[in-house]
Amino acid sequence: MEVLNTDVFTELKQVTGSNLLKDILPKKLATSIVPVIDINPKHSWFTNVQNSGFSTAANTTTTIYTTPTTSDFFLTGFTLALSADATSTLTAAAIKYYNENNKEIVLAYLSKPSVIADSQTLSLSFPPLKIARGTNISLQLYGGVTANHACGGSIWGHLVGNNQVVY
Repeated sequence: MEVLNTDVFTELKQVTGSNLLKDILPKKLATSIVPVIDINPKHSWFTNVQNSGFSTAANTTTTIYTTPTTSDFFLTGFTLALSADATSTLTAAAIKYYNENNKEIVLAYLSKPSVIADSQTLSLSFPPLKIARGTNISLQLYGGVTANHACGGSIWGHLVGNNQVVY
């Protein structure tokens, strides 16, 4: 059975840059495609994003990722790491973000016990969590006047254009 779908022919011509009347492979593809229903094919794409931030400075906020203002970002995981020696006065590290109501949310928080050396890592993956457009996902260090500590944070997720589907 030959499938004659002008939309498929047009799409193949645009994507491949081929002449469907002369080129055998694109014509073969266009005439033997198994029909599949995709209710919104122009809106089923996304771009993966992975960023990280690092700091050794006391009482600082480091931007890990700034969400774009023209598309939605969905966070799907993070890693937060803290390492400090016994002389460090660092008290905690956190990853924070803003939700759709522009309310700051602490996503993860690691506290350092006082007067002992400590190293901690927390890593989680989860279903897509929408982050407000044009806001920062940040690494926050609390306390600490000495520099005997280091903290890092990584995030991953995907970017979806206007009115597009999240998978």
